[in-house]
Amino acid sequence: MESGRGLQGYNAGKFPVSAVMEMPFLAQGSAEEMSITFQQLYEEFPAIQEEYEGTKPLWLHTSDAYAIITKDEKVENFEDVKGMKIRSPSVQTSNMIESWGATSVSLPAPDIYDSMQKGVIDGAIIPVTAIEDFNLYDVVDYVTIGDFNTALFYVTMNKESWNEIPNQDQKIIEQELLGEPMASLAGQKFDELEQETEVEAKEQGIEFYELPEEEINKFENASENVTQNWIEDMESQGVEGQKIYNRAEELMTDNDK
Repeated sequence: MESGRGLQGYNAGKFPVSAVMEMPFLAQGSAEEMSITFQQLYEEFPAIQEEYEGTKPLWLHTSDAYAIITKDEKVENFEDVKGMKIRSPSVQTSNMIESWGATSVSLPAPDIYDSMQKGVIDGAIIPVTAIEDFNLYDVVDYVTIGDFNTALFYVTMNKESWNEIPNQDQKIIEQELLGEPMASLAGQKFDELEQETEVEAKEQGIEFYELPEEEINKFENASENVTQNWIEDMESQGVEGQKIYNRAEELMTDNDK
C-alpha cells in the first residue's frame, strides 16, 4: 500500500482551511487533545475534506505545542522578541511572528541547526520534540514555553491503492484503524516524546522558561489580527471561516481532559 506523511505548513497555499489549527493560541494543551480536535474538524467540515481530495486521508494530527527556542538571548517577555530573526515553518506562523514585531525567516526544520549556529537566525518556533528530532541540543540555550500554536500533519494513502482493498476489509480498517483513534495515538506519542525531550534538554543545560500569563496575553493580543485576517480571507472565498474557528475553540474545550 502506498501512503505518505507530511506537514501542511510545508505546502503553502494547499491547506488554507486546515490552517485554522495554526491560529495563534487556539491549539493549546496536549498534542493528543489538539490532534483529536483536528481530526474532528476534518470529519465535520467538507471545506477541510476537499483539501485532501484525490487521496485517501487516513488521519490528521498535530505535534506538541510550539515553543520559542533561542541561543544566547532568553525570551522572558513580549518585548524581548521584537527585532529577533525567528525561523517559521508556515505562512500562518510567519504572520504570527511578524505581528510580534519580529522578523520571520522561512526555513525547513533540518536547516535550523546550521542557521542558529551561524547566527542567521536568533531562534525558532518549533515543538519541543523537534529539539530531539533534529538534534538541536548543542545550539539551543533557552526554551520559552507559551503554547503559541502547533504543527499540522497529514497521513494519506494513494486512492487507487485504497480502492484495491476489498470493501469488507476497508470497513474494518476504517472502523478500527483510521481517523480519531490514530489521531489520538499520534498525539500521545508526541506528548511522550515532549516529556522525554525536556528531561534530556535540561540535563544538557538548556533552560526552560514558562511565560507568565500577563506576558502571554501580550503575545496573544498582538496576534489577534492573524486570526481575524484568516477568518475574513476564508469568508471572502465562500468558506465558513468564523464557524470553523468557533467550532475549533469549542472542540478544544471539550477535548481538554
